[in-house]
Amino acid sequence: MGEHFRLDVDVSALRRAQRQMVRHAEALGAGERVLRRAPDRWRQGWTGDASDFMAGQARELASDTRGFVRRLEAAEGAVKAFADRLDEAVDHELPDLNRRWEEAARVHDAAVKAADRQRARSMGNLPEGTTGQERQQARRETDEIRSSAVSVASGVHSAAKEKLEGEYDDLVNDLTRAARTMSRRLQESVPLPIKAGEAGPFTARGLAQHPMGRLPSDDLLRRLRDQAEKEYGGPAHDLLLELTKPSNDLAEVTEMLERARGLGLHPRQFKETLDQYWFLDAAADAGIDMSTWDPSKGAEFNRETIMKVYRYYGDLYLENSDLQWAGMANMIGPSFAGGFLDLGMVRSWAQKVDSMGSSPFGPVTPSATIDVLAGMTDEELTFYETTLLGMQKNIFFDQGRTHQAYNEGGIAAILEMYEAGAIPKDVYDAWVGLDSGDTQRVSDANVEFLRREQEVVIKEDYLRMYNRPLTGEAMTWVMTQIGKPSIPGAKSFAELYPVQMAVDTGPFNKVRIPGTPITLDNPLVVTVYVDTPFADGNVALFEDRWRLIKEDTLPAYQKLLSEDPELARALIAADVPERVEQYRLKNTLDDILEHLRDGWEIDRIEQ
Repeated sequence: MGEHFRLDVDVSALRRAQRQMVRHAEALGAGERVLRRAPDRWRQGWTGDASDFMAGQARELASDTRGFVRRLEAAEGAVKAFADRLDEAVDHELPDLNRRWEEAARVHDAAVKAADRQRARSMGNLPEGTTGQERQQARRETDEIRSSAVSVASGVHSAAKEKLEGEYDDLVNDLTRAARTMSRRLQESVPLPIKAGEAGPFTARGLAQHPMGRLPSDDLLRRLRDQAEKEYGGPAHDLLLELTKPSNDLAEVTEMLERARGLGLHPRQFKETLDQYWFLDAAADAGIDMSTWDPSKGAEFNRETIMKVYRYYGDLYLENSDLQWAGMANMIGPSFAGGFLDLGMVRSWAQKVDSMGSSPFGPVTPSATIDVLAGMTDEELTFYETTLLGMQKNIFFDQGRTHQAYNEGGIAAILEMYEAGAIPKDVYDAWVGLDSGDTQRVSDANVEFLRREQEVVIKEDYLRMYNRPLTGEAMTWVMTQIGKPSIPGAKSFAELYPVQMAVDTGPFNKVRIPGTPITLDNPLVVTVYVDTPFADGNVALFEDRWRLIKEDTLPAYQKLLSEDPELARALIAADVPERVEQYRLKNTLDDILEHLRDGWEIDRIEQ
């Protein structure tokens, strides 16, 4: 019986190429050593400027040759690894598959023959005197028994064949991956991808003609260029340039990425295209029209996109609850979106605060800050609005693309991004931890995503707002002041970290009890410590922002996921525009003003 499974490979050709590479590397290495030592030899009888110049040339050529040897050795190692893998497949795995295939056929044939023998015995054992009708009935029964036995045997045989076909497909896929690995390693060893069928003999001939390793490079580059034009639609160098400047068209970017992968390019050579692909793919899944996503045009123009971003994050979490960062982004997003849409109300808010007068302990807000906010120009408000909108887009590019990559391609897609240099090692390690499924590692990974968002992605934008001349500190102060978290159980910055003021009272001062018309004589000198409704910090500063997140916002979110996951899913699944409306400044302004007026609490009194 012939072999059912076959692999059309010639491992011996790979071994010959490997041996040639070893010989050439050894020859080049010997030549490099001769070159390196040559200046010391000839200096015994040849000195002067000419000798020095030639010595420098010899050392430079030796250095170049040494580098070429290292690359050649790396290429030889890649070919050897692939050849070893093919040997394992051809010598062991493929014969085992064919043996089991033949065994399954033998078992099936034996079962059919056994059924035939059993039928024959049953019919032969009919007693004498059996009537024709009884014999006919017995034949029907034995035929049914045989048919049932053959059917079972055929089912078992089909299942065995299907399993073996699957294992063969897995083997072919594994060898394909091994070939791609060899291609990547060869790509790292030589400047341009070269097909083994062409480059092997050509390189061998070139090295044979040029013992020091110089190849007829013009001819090689011409052949590679012609091959690229024929098979990939354009010269290789043109493709490499295109890969650094991808468009906003997902179909075009997808085609470029497929061409780059088909050429066997290392991921770092198509980093920008890979970044853009996952960004555009995420936007497409979110239903975002990239031609209309323009933060410079303001919140109202981008209203639909703002909502779709947070809906996309929510859908990621609902599909995979390990993506906790995405769920948190969806849950807390409406409070930010409400700020985007009503940022222009800051002026009227400041004017109302200015008219509130004083609290029992002093002015309701710092007058200088309120004056700056009340007099803010449209140009200034536009700067803060567009900066915040740009931050949302930057977060989507950084986190959306990696989440989309993982959601679509698993950890293999994340590895490709890491190899391309699109994400740093700490982000890659975090995704590996999340992919493990371990509860603590999943949690740690999402905290790392959150830290990166705050410390890397938007840190500079926040500082740019904070350092804006004249208005920066005032505007970021009011962002801190009016920010209201949209996570159940989470507190605002002012609630958690209030500014505390001390009021000294001396003997016989008339002291009014806050909130009442009662005044008392105070015979003692005491200090009253009052928690104000003002935030002691500024969210534009990473240290302050991260303190709030780590000490309150994140624990509140994690507690919700742990203790009431159904409520968490319900909030994340809720209509985003409706949730945004709840946190619009126009709907929360009265509550904020009331808190500024009445949110003064005595913490302690000390004598």
